[in-house]
Amino acid sequence: MPATAPYMPFAPLPAAAKHSTGFHAPWAADVEVYKWVLIALVVALEIADIATTNHVFAVHATAWELNPFMAWCMTTLGSNWWLPKLAVIGFAILAARRLPVRGYMAAMLLNVAIVANNLASF
Repeated sequence: MPATAPYMPFAPLPAAAKHSTGFHAPWAADVEVYKWVLIALVVALEIADIATTNHVFAVHATAWELNPFMAWCMTTLGSNWWLPKLAVIGFAILAARRLPVRGYMAAMLLNVAIVANNLASF
């Protein structure tokens, strides 16, 4: 029998095609795009949360904040209660290279639930 080449499911890659950590990650560019889309959604949902929360408190005198930290911010900062949310948005953008996609996915899903709850209170 003639000698055959060993089975190689993937051809060897040149050094330029390797990820900076040393292994090939063909999905790395897709993950980065996906991560930035999730960050944009988290920012948009944070803004929607601020707007819907303000509306609910303006319309319903008996409304209350479920998050104890945000309730404290509302009593302490008054109409500027949303300023700590800017810190969260800034952190999400600055830490984009370090945080995994699943963290942004969890933040997005949590914000969807919060905005949906606010919209249900309209």
